[in-house]
Amino acid sequence: MKPSLESDPVARTDLDFRPGTRLKRQQIWATFITLLALTAVSKESIANPKETILYRFEKNADGYFPTSLILGGNGALYGSTLGSVFGGNVHGVEGTIFVLEPPTAGHSVWDYVRLYQFTDCADGEFPYLSLVSGAIYGSTSAGGRGCRSGNSGYGTVFDLQPVTASETKWDFHHAYRFGDEAVKDGSFPIGNFVMDSSGSLYGVTSYGGDDFEGTLFRMMPPASGQGLWTEEILYNFTGADTSSNPSGLTIDSNGVIYVTTQSGNGAVYSFSPPSNRGGVWTKSLLFSYTGTTDALLPEGLTVGPNGVIFGMTFPGGDSSAFGCGTIFALTPPSSASTSWKQQVLHHFQPDTDGCNPNSNYVIGPDGSIYGTTDGDIFTKFGNGTVFKLSPPASGHTVWSMTQLHAFKGGSDGATPTNSIALDANGTIYGATFYGGTSVSNGIGSFGYGTIYKITQ
Repeated sequence: MKPSLESDPVARTDLDFRPGTRLKRQQIWATFITLLALTAVSKESIANPKETILYRFEKNADGYFPTSLILGGNGALYGSTLGSVFGGNVHGVEGTIFVLEPPTAGHSVWDYVRLYQFTDCADGEFPYLSLVSGAIYGSTSAGGRGCRSGNSGYGTVFDLQPVTASETKWDFHHAYRFGDEAVKDGSFPIGNFVMDSSGSLYGVTSYGGDDFEGTLFRMMPPASGQGLWTEEILYNFTGADTSSNPSGLTIDSNGVIYVTTQSGNGAVYSFSPPSNRGGVWTKSLLFSYTGTTDALLPEGLTVGPNGVIFGMTFPGGDSSAFGCGTIFALTPPSSASTSWKQQVLHHFQPDTDGCNPNSNYVIGPDGSIYGTTDGDIFTKFGNGTVFKLSPPASGHTVWSMTQLHAFKGGSDGATPTNSIALDANGTIYGATFYGGTSVSNGIGSFGYGTIYKITQ
């Protein structure tokens, strides 16, 4: 059922940034995890990497419950929080944007700096960072236009521009606020943005558009470098078959955009740019999920070597459709007469390597996939894990799973957020939504989150 334009309970539920609440259906599937029949899985012996906590969040003005983390070119970590405390009041969805700067020579403590504080619904709610490229770009999945009783707004796009060359001061701008008179421009932006060579941002909204089934959009920066960005709708999703409720995208070197959708069992589509600007983008279905061994609800697309597209699914992965998720690859056709080939690289198993893979991951120089699972209370690794999936050795076909860290739920953190980064030395950076301290957070668990690194 489509959400009403007069109220948006969906935004408060499906767009909750706490890991594990990406979709109501995912919570339902998770309750059946204990019924799974385990299948054989190739798994390397557990490694012994070292986890170090760089920062522990508290319920204060710095923000709490981190939602995103990005490694900048200067070695700093940029991120967002869901909540904050300001003006003597607790704000559960008007969070912060922050930077965690690496220690100076001779020191070991990282320096936490709050860059921006969201103040109210009109300013934006549920902030999330997408990329750092000179400036910081992100979105709020609610807030902006339409804030009133019973309605939490339709979302925004924002950027922070460095004022000084040393990046010690930043200016915040609302690049765009969704929600025109009929929400034809989209509502509730979701997932990461991607940027092309011209500086335009591409993204998706999970609702809104002509049929209120979501949009694929491009945001073009102002010519002067200041002011509002211009939105162009590239495609209005219709709800036909599995073509609605987009959840994320990526882009290849030719400007082709790949999008995941969440209606039905989910699907992956490509959108090829027109030969002339302003023309019609060409949509093609690459793969439609069945909800069994190929899993369902794909997310987190990344273009790898030779045009292969990698992604995650949750739930699914076994014949009953109740599974802990998968990592998959889509290989492009070898000729015009053939189709894309989908291959499941790994089926997650609840009692051996974790459950519910997050959609953000990174591919290392050797082709290994580094990611996190946010866990499930019914499984052995209920506080989440960090993993590495290594490509097959020469002459072999099976990818190998290594669990790098299993969170205990205490001082080391719990429930990894949908963010992970890898530096040139192979050090992994991430954040957990909970944990860090033994203080009750008032919602049935402990702590307000951490930022960590794992040295392999």
